[in-house]
Amino acid sequence: MKAEIYAFASVLTMCVCTPPLPEVLQIWDFLLAYGPHLNLLCIVAQLVLIRDQILGSPSPNQILRSFPPLQAAKIKAIAISFVRKIPEDLYEQIVVHAK
Repeated sequence: MKAEIYAFASVLTMCVCTPPLPEVLQIWDFLLAYGPHLNLLCIVAQLVLIRDQILGSPSPNQILRSFPPLQAAKIKAIAISFVRKIPEDLYEQIVVHAK
């Protein structure tokens, strides 16, 4: 399944399509404080959290159709770790693209 299909709703709504709402609000606080461009990294962080499930599933599309409940603290920590690891020019492209 292409990322455009399974991640589009999360990108478009800044994760509001994935419950629970209190966790969404924590993600939004994070995005409003540090920049909405980090939404993409938060979605990738969600995928990292369910990586073993996706890889171990005979039908990963079923898992990707409906993300599991948000875990804001873990997602934020992983997203921040990505910022430190990705090349500076790629990070700049993410920032520019979000404008």
